Amino acid sequence: MACIATWPFGYNAVCAAHVVVEKGGSCIEALKAGVTIVEDDTNLGPRNVGRGNFPNAAGFPQYDGAVMRGSDCKIGAVCALEHCPNALKVACTVLEKSRHSLLAGAGATSFAEIQGFPMESHEDLLKTGATAEPIVNFPTEPSLPIENPGHDTISMIVMDQQGELACGVSTSGLVGKEVGRVGDVPLSGNGFYADNVHGSACATGDGDIIMQYCPSFHVVMLMRYQGLTPQLACEEVVRDMVKRHKATFMVALIAMDPKGNMGASGTINTTDRGGVKYDGFPAALWDCKSG
Repeated sequence: MACIATWPFGYNAVCAAHVVVEKGGSCIEALKAGVTIVEDDTNLGPRNVGRGNFPNAAGFPQYDGAVMRGSDCKIGAVCALEHCPNALKVACTVLEKSRHSLLAGAGATSFAEIQGFPMESHEDLLKTGATAEPIVNFPTEPSLPIENPGHDTISMIVMDQQGELACGVSTSGLVGKEVGRVGDVPLSGNGFYADNVHGSACATGDGDIIMQYCPSFHVVMLMRYQGLTPQLACEEVVRDMVKRHKATFMVALIAMDPKGNMGASGTINTTDRGGVKYDGFPAALWDCKSG
């Protein structure tokens, strides 16, 4: 059993997810519990996921989310979803109930409403509060120095008691994005990838750049074909992206292998929280071995 999530607010997601798996819940159930905690928390400030985040260029929020089940590599995803901040839960419902894998825009919103998800006004979804969140840091080899305690995306990987892997991602997207803009999050191999046999990985950062390199799939393939650990695979993919893209950008990756070993790396080498600096990309993690 193990969980890992991106960014300082991932701590709350990991805490919620590990309770589910310790009680025998599935990796999908744990993802829902963990990611929803973050999506619904308006006290994280405007750099968060779901409720209370910044709107698009037209002044209203649109959400993307995805889930992938490692046992059969089945996907559920939504993009440009409106009136429902719980994009991960809607994506899970696509996986479980739709004959399709990815629903977009008005179709995604209609599907969510038909499935019983509450529809909320844009105005209510933009309301926010402000408080400090805890931070858990995972050591990593850094690249470009960027101080950023939060983000508009949460990425998470869970392994349950049966050894099943699943990953999920939810985002409010780039601040001030064009209406209908979609980044890496709902695209398999870019924002996420999971396979029980070889492992799982997720991405966060500049989605328009991330989607050029399929980094989540790349990480899993390095674990599969070269036998790299999750940590080394994440570091290698980040290095490769930085070398090839050249211009400064932000990306971070988390990964887990079929044994529950975890890793994280990114173009961030320090995080400043309340005047205290932490080294490496901020990720929260839990496994049954360390408690």
